[in-house]
Amino acid sequence: MRCGLKGYTLRFLRETGFRPRKRLGQSFLVDCRVAKAVARAAGQGEVYEIGTGIGALTFYLSKTCSYVRGIEIDERLARYLHENLALPNLDLFVGDALLHVPPGSLETVVSSVPYSISSPLIVHLCHNIDFRRAVLILQEEFARRLLAEPGSHDYGRLSVLSQLCFTIKPMFRISRESFLPRPRVDSHALVLEKKAANNLNLVEEITRRLFTYRRRRLSAAFKKAFPGVRPPPGLAEKRVYQLSPEEIVKITEYIGGAT
Repeated sequence: MRCGLKGYTLRFLRETGFRPRKRLGQSFLVDCRVAKAVARAAGQGEVYEIGTGIGALTFYLSKTCSYVRGIEIDERLARYLHENLALPNLDLFVGDALLHVPPGSLETVVSSVPYSISSPLIVHLCHNIDFRRAVLILQEEFARRLLAEPGSHDYGRLSVLSQLCFTIKPMFRISRESFLPRPRVDSHALVLEKKAANNLNLVEEITRRLFTYRRRRLSAAFKKAFPGVRPPPGLAEKRVYQLSPEEIVKITEYIGGAT
């Protein structure tokens, strides 16, 4: 392929008459510099690529990584990749990544994530997949939510969960011109290092209840979210959206002990 991602993609669209489906967020990476940078960040071990498409990232991952396990929900894309890129270290199958749990532990997860599954994929990675590192391309608005600090406009339930599960490091911004069809917004590449996290189901339930009242003080939010339970000492006057992930953990342990 060398550095002809755009030509490769245009040829695919022309030959097959394929129309990307907005429902699946199908937009193809056509910037070789981005693909190479993501592949380098993935390292040299085994990788699990979620959403291979027609192989923009897959090709470069196969050059830098020892083994690529890929999953693609659209059979037409998987077939084109299989027929047009001979990659001896690729194991590709068709399936829904949100329902699939790969066996064993993984070194690295890689994905150019469709916006439509961004939130459920992060939750899936938190709960169900054992890996060390993820290199993800995410739309910029969503990336800001993962990186958001307590008290900021973008901070919410997903910020709490992701920051408890991962150490998140921004890599670089990716122009919308790097994709075909072109999305409305730019994207960002992030590296997520997996962390040990406990009681995630309870964290999700507590944040679901509390962030319904995100701008209320915790004392008022508790009356609505947990009737009859007083908030932990020292946190009652903080507003919900000002609570750090560590303080949410404190509340989780407090609620767990009170029930």
